[in-house]
Amino acid sequence: MTRGLHWFRNDLRLHDNSALGALVEQAEAWLPVFVFDPRIVGAGRSGGPRTRFLIDCLSRLGSDLEKLGIPLLIRHGR
Repeated sequence: MTRGLHWFRNDLRLHDNSALGALVEQAEAWLPVFVFDPRIVGAGRSGGPRTRFLIDCLSRLGSDLEKLGIPLLIRHGR
């Protein structure tokens, strides 16, 4: 079985995501991952509205993936 990993970084969409599309064509199973990087999220320059927008986008992505039976793995770190 061919497995893959998709690291969601900037494009938090399932449709119209060319990197994800290429992975899905090649892998039979894949794991979606997002990493909350403290250098970006929660840093002084990323205020509440930006962080709230990111969390809303991740929530929507998680819901879309859940409908496909695929869990979104979220981690914290650099």
